[in-house]
Amino acid sequence: MLVAGLLCASPASATSISLSLSGNPPVVGGQFHVDVSIQDIDALTLLQFDLLFDPDAVSVASIEPGHLLTQFGVDANGDEQFLFTRLPDTDTSIDGIVAGIFGLPPTPVDVGAQPDLFATLTFVAKQAGPIILNLSNIGVATFDSFPGFLDGDFTPDPLQVVATVPTDVNPVPEPSTVVLLGTGLITAWRKHRTGSRNKSSRMASL
Repeated sequence: MLVAGLLCASPASATSISLSLSGNPPVVGGQFHVDVSIQDIDALTLLQFDLLFDPDAVSVASIEPGHLLTQFGVDANGDEQFLFTRLPDTDTSIDGIVAGIFGLPPTPVDVGAQPDLFATLTFVAKQAGPIILNLSNIGVATFDSFPGFLDGDFTPDPLQVVATVPTDVNPVPEPSTVVLLGTGLITAWRKHRTGSRNKSSRMASL
């Protein structure tokens, strides 16, 4: 279960940012995805935020750009035609914060009433119970406001979403466990075949 959050600008602007669960619901040891979307904004040039979470409850697996940015594709050299911050090579999320996540399209983007996906956040649930995720220090810039941020206060900030991890679901086995299980099955199968062959040989010699 996930309770989605919605962030709206001041009455002068209908711009809103939302969080929603996508894909499978969270289970202990498994991955789950949270989409960050934005709607009702003209000439968007920048969206940024900090991600706050409980490192005892979840770990961050990946932060990937959504359609709002990926629609611009890559250039002839295979380089993305937009700027986006993914997780750094070093683990900076151990303290429960990934700061300075931002996306910058190559040209201003108009987004209508239909929400457009800005980013997908992927987590691994470590324990059962509620998981609280926050987006804080949210900044939105348009062509008119850039390099400053959109006029008007965004409320609430932080934007919060709560996912509930059930207690009655078996944890997803770790890859190493799956490998060991597979190895054990193969060993048992080989022993069975060897035993069958030896038995056949003995009977043939009688």
